[in-house]
Amino acid sequence: MRHHASELLATWQTHFERSPFRTPREDTADLLRPVARAVIEALIPIVGYIEDATIDMEADMTSDTPPNRVVLGHQMMLAPGDSRMRELEKTVTFLGANATNDNLMGFDLGACMLAMRETLADRTNDALARQIRMLFEWLTLLLLDAYATAGVMAEKERNREILAHDTPVVLVSKQIPAALLVGRPDNAALDAIFGRIVTLVVTNAAPVVIIDATGLREPCSENSIRGLRRLANHDKISDSTDVFAIGLSDDAWNTWHSIFNESRIRLHRFERFRDAYAAAVERVRDHCPTAIE
Repeated sequence: MRHHASELLATWQTHFERSPFRTPREDTADLLRPVARAVIEALIPIVGYIEDATIDMEADMTSDTPPNRVVLGHQMMLAPGDSRMRELEKTVTFLGANATNDNLMGFDLGACMLAMRETLADRTNDALARQIRMLFEWLTLLLLDAYATAGVMAEKERNREILAHDTPVVLVSKQIPAALLVGRPDNAALDAIFGRIVTLVVTNAAPVVIIDATGLREPCSENSIRGLRRLANHDKISDSTDVFAIGLSDDAWNTWHSIFNESRIRLHRFERFRDAYAAAVERVRDHCPTAIE
């Protein structure tokens, strides 16, 4: 195979371009050629092993070997997870995960692997072709699973960045910072959001913080609880800081109150932002009468 790599790639491209499964994008074959080349390189030792085993099997079929040995012709000689498959599986997983960087679609990746399967199967005898087709069923599934998983992780990362950087954390009035939580922020996003809150508390000597949880999808999720506990235990948030929470259900209120109570931080509950803001103004005036005119 190594000596015929260029020929195999040319045949693969022909099969790929004729595939009814690929998208009509013109540069897809060029983008996938490195994937096909890497698969060929990783397949060389595997195909060599299968080819040798197939030759041995065919020789055994002419002898008095028990029938159960012949069944191997209809089963995978190398099952998924076999140690001899490890490097090939790692290569295919890596290729699938990185395909998201080129904005390729799963249809194109599937067509790529099917084209490679036909390219290799066409050049072998029936017994070896059977093994190659079964092998490529597994490799295609592995590639698409890695592609899908990488896509999900990339989307989560984009959402994390959006929530971490675009969640409103503002100074609504002098010494009154507020955070308007939305969606399902994870640990990293909550750390970034609450970090911005702490910065405003410190730089403005704020005696009160408003946290509007009206848009928070899961105020009592593990991520929310861990994030709130880190905020409550932050060394820059003292027991003289009041936290005004908005939009909490009874269950969420009990959970949040318990968290802040452990750190001796007073948590107050409000239904509307304007009510929390009015109470915050009074709190600031009590703390520093000249702070808000």
